Amino acid sequence: MPGRFKRWKPTTFMAMAAQMWPRPDQPIVYGSVEIDMCKALDYIKQYSEKHGVHVTVTHLVIAILARYLKKYPEANVKCEAGKFYQRQDIDIFVLVSIPGKKEDLGGVILRNCDEMSLADIAYRLRDKATEVKHGKDETYGKSRSMFAKYPPWVTKIIVKFADFYLNRMNRDLSSQGMPRDPFGSAMVTSVGMFGVEEGYGPIIPLSRIPIFIVVTEVRDRPWVEDGKVVARPIMKLMVTLDHRVMDGFKGGQLSAELKRIQDPEKVFGFAEKIPVGQRTEVEEPVEPVSCTKVEGY
Repeated sequence: MPGRFKRWKPTTFMAMAAQMWPRPDQPIVYGSVEIDMCKALDYIKQYSEKHGVHVTVTHLVIAILARYLKKYPEANVKCEAGKFYQRQDIDIFVLVSIPGKKEDLGGVILRNCDEMSLADIAYRLRDKATEVKHGKDETYGKSRSMFAKYPPWVTKIIVKFADFYLNRMNRDLSSQGMPRDPFGSAMVTSVGMFGVEEGYGPIIPLSRIPIFIVVTEVRDRPWVEDGKVVARPIMKLMVTLDHRVMDGFKGGQLSAELKRIQDPEKVFGFAEKIPVGQRTEVEEPVEPVSCTKVEGY
């Protein structure tokens, strides 16, 4: 019967989100990029075996995003009170799921991501995500516990306080589980393991990030190659942008960089310690790749 409701206890993330978002009035732009993952899947397998680390599609996206921000620092900007500030570091925030009776969301910040190698990103994200999932997160643990502990009217005040001191005053509230610039330069989340094919992520107002990328499921899709329709493993990256920072030209640059995931060996190579922000290729326009189906896909 419609019109009947029961009070429901939200997850920690839901309690935080309810206090973070006002009515929709943000300058948001949405876009997507489809990528042929034929070569990338083969590269992931070879790289993982070579270095003994479990590399995933998400790690590739994080690496290429860090590379983009290194190459185009004008995109590594936050807008605060009508003024723009360029971040001096490239930090990427990654959402992770927290198992339990009620599945929740947490996050991991990868500081100076452009100085890491692909293997470093995989190791660091694995270790940090494990801490979050086991309740041992020293970076954001205190802030999460506050949102779980206090009623909505209190958490709303906390969010406004945090927004003012973190963004307007650029203060460090690490002692309260809110470090300086807590969400970094951009955000990435992966929903491919849930079988999600499309879906855009919302930019959290408190974060002041200009880019949010959602990594969806890699699956066989029709693809045009040499005038013929063939089946290829395709990944669709769903991108949310803050239009105050990211215009169409910058969006085109981001799209071109993301398409380099089609041939990651050319971008990153197989060396274990090369920082992802270091260029290892001659900068050329991204062209569609042609390959046979990867064995074992």
